[in-house]
Amino acid sequence: MQPKHFNLLALAAIISLVAASLVHSAYNSFDDEVVSGQRLFPSLERDGNKTAQIAIQKGGRTLTIKKAEDGKDWGLVERAGYPAKPLQVRDLVVKLSQTELVEKKTRNEDLYGQLDLGDPAKKDANAAKVRLADESNATIAEIVIGKQRREAFGTGKTGTYVRVPGDPQTWLAKLDVNTSLDVSDWVEPAFFAVDGNK
Repeated sequence: MQPKHFNLLALAAIISLVAASLVHSAYNSFDDEVVSGQRLFPSLERDGNKTAQIAIQKGGRTLTIKKAEDGKDWGLVERAGYPAKPLQVRDLVVKLSQTELVEKKTRNEDLYGQLDLGDPAKKDANAAKVRLADESNATIAEIVIGKQRREAFGTGKTGTYVRVPGDPQTWLAKLDVNTSLDVSDWVEPAFFAVDGNK
């Protein structure tokens, strides 16, 4: 082998080692220990029925769903109390109460954007902040929900990146929940039903 070829191979090997080291370093800064089965909100299964208001903030916009005075129905605050689907509301609370933390991710705020976990108040944000509050508007649970990872835990089992406001730690969690701000996703589209035969 000519010295020139040897030098080129040695240089390529060094570059490969440096690249591998950088990838390994980036991976280790992004992924951490696995903590499977730990609930994000351990007390929410007990306190979920105290929820009287749900606020979803995304891209600088907010959708607020509030329990009516009768304690049964729900309405959209931004739509003059237009009735919301109670099952949709219940589904959101139940899924948050069952959220399991699986794998630690980054604590570096500069990397939040890669997981769609930036500031939900910003106009171009993809993150969604969900806040559950009781009748006195005291926070029951609050979470920032980011990018989904389809099939993260097997076929049909979606994972979602999450963080709790005030805590720099981000997680991959067992969670698949609707955080849409589209009113049509939260209300019955029909005002009334008429029998077509009459």
